[in-house]
Amino acid sequence: MVEASDGKVLAYLVDGDTVVGARPCMKVMEWRIVPQWSKPSYHCAVCEEDGKVWMFPPGASSPDLLYDFKAGPGDEVVTDEGVWVDGYGYWGRVARTIDHIDHVTVDGRKFKRQFVNDEQGNLVDVWVEGVGGSSLFGQGLRDASPVLSCLMDGDEVFSKSDFTCAEAESAPFHRLLAVGKKWNQCHTDACTPAGDYAFDYEIKGDTVIGGVRHYKLFAHNYENKGGEKELGLLLEANKRVYSIWTDMPGNPNTLLYDFGIGEDEKPGFHYPLKVRSIVCDETRRGGNALRRLGMGYEPWPGSSDWNPVHHPLDWWVEGVGSSTDFIMPYAWAPSRHCRLESCTLDGDTLFTFDDFQIPVDVAPDMPEADYHPMLVEGKSWLYHYTLGHSDSGEMWQTAYEVTYTLRGDTVIGGVNYMKMYEEHEGRCHYHSAWREEGRKVHVAYPGKPDSLCYDYGLPYLGQAPYTLHDDIHEPLYLAAKDVVMAGGDYHNRFWFIDDMYEEGHCWVDGVGCENGLLYPDRPTNFYMPNWHFVSCTMPDGETITALDLMGGAVEYDGGIQKISSPTRHHDDGRAYDLGGRLVTSPIPGHVYIRNGRKYVK
Repeated sequence: MVEASDGKVLAYLVDGDTVVGARPCMKVMEWRIVPQWSKPSYHCAVCEEDGKVWMFPPGASSPDLLYDFKAGPGDEVVTDEGVWVDGYGYWGRVARTIDHIDHVTVDGRKFKRQFVNDEQGNLVDVWVEGVGGSSLFGQGLRDASPVLSCLMDGDEVFSKSDFTCAEAESAPFHRLLAVGKKWNQCHTDACTPAGDYAFDYEIKGDTVIGGVRHYKLFAHNYENKGGEKELGLLLEANKRVYSIWTDMPGNPNTLLYDFGIGEDEKPGFHYPLKVRSIVCDETRRGGNALRRLGMGYEPWPGSSDWNPVHHPLDWWVEGVGSSTDFIMPYAWAPSRHCRLESCTLDGDTLFTFDDFQIPVDVAPDMPEADYHPMLVEGKSWLYHYTLGHSDSGEMWQTAYEVTYTLRGDTVIGGVNYMKMYEEHEGRCHYHSAWREEGRKVHVAYPGKPDSLCYDYGLPYLGQAPYTLHDDIHEPLYLAAKDVVMAGGDYHNRFWFIDDMYEEGHCWVDGVGCENGLLYPDRPTNFYMPNWHFVSCTMPDGETITALDLMGGAVEYDGGIQKISSPTRHHDDGRAYDLGGRLVTSPIPGHVYIRNGRKYVK
């Protein structure tokens, strides 16, 4: 298989015998595989004599020398190949020298390699006995049509990376496709009428087309419609996987995975999304080291990259595939609620969703301050609801204030809760019930079941829990963590990012999110532009404002994970206007907030 300069993938198949110039030869047929199959066409004839390989172009009566596998180090070999001079190409005779010879083992099979230099001593090609050169018909490493893989009976025996990999054993690669392999998926989007459902993909057979093995992919209960559906064919070569879908016009063949890319490299998708590899490391399953890629969006031109840690939206693991949707590993927007539960082969489990998780030793260094409980008797959260800007444009016009206060206990279904009351325009009423276990905070609204609202024990890249307002929910993932000084004490701050690699959303333990206590799964500026968290007041009067939550991170020694709390100061003298902004010169007669209480200067 060869990749042409225009992105097409071509297969050259030795198929049948012929005689050219009284020499017995074999015919080479050309097939186009990507972006769409083509009918086979005759390309040339080849013959092999005493370690030398010759090619007869169409209409030629004498052959051109392609390879001499018996040449040793220092031997000169004159080949016939395409040559570029001053921007013009021609087919001519070129002198090459064998620089050195070594051997490489691929899947237990040993191959002889000859490293070929030009007249200036530059490495221009690698010849492999039984395979050929590193580009189309010996035109060299600089040619724009590199060989992707060499196949025998439809199966890959040598790939592009094996031409130049280190001597001895080539790094083992775990192939993705095999008959009997199944990907068990779970759709978990509670926002759609379909709700949660399970489905799977399965390879149930194979066929050889153009000398390349293709695998038949089926789905069961696809889109929650039950039954079995044939989706198309898959093929694998040079650590890439291509798909041919039966329900697409013209049956275009597209690149599905590229496991050969490295960190900060982009796969060559025929797809408009800007996708790149963010993490390149290994994960383990059953003692096997499997190469893993953390895939994410490339920041759009002009966008701000606020987050200190790049966030993978999907994991690719060789031999397994995607942690989201196996057949859509590059379209997280439509597949964000889909995940791989397990990958099996002939009923044996190869990989599970938990195996995708990032190893501890490569997680970012995240500090830890003393944990502050969220739920404390007498704690309150102050909100403002605004109508718009004032005439001066300097501040928001406050329509009304709302305060949420924890006051008293209750029991629901045999479980202890704290009661939350809402105060608005002089009226006070019961709002909800809250409970805290460890670092998890639950809420129960009247007439609705208990749900997890905060989880301050999330691992790196863990997904934030839903709230009951998930009609407009966007998944958020823990991308970074730091420590912030708020209200005279150190607090742990958790930074989240959404599916589109945007929105600097944060939680702070003991307070909630930058939205205050409510709506921890959405940024205020997008979903609730008129709803503003002002401050959180402790029972002793200590106040933490919305601005405190977004303050600069506390500097610390990366080798010291624990940051101890400082001596607490309840009154720091700071005053804020009713919009939560710090005021350096209060104006007499105006109302301000200090220590969580209103006062008039």
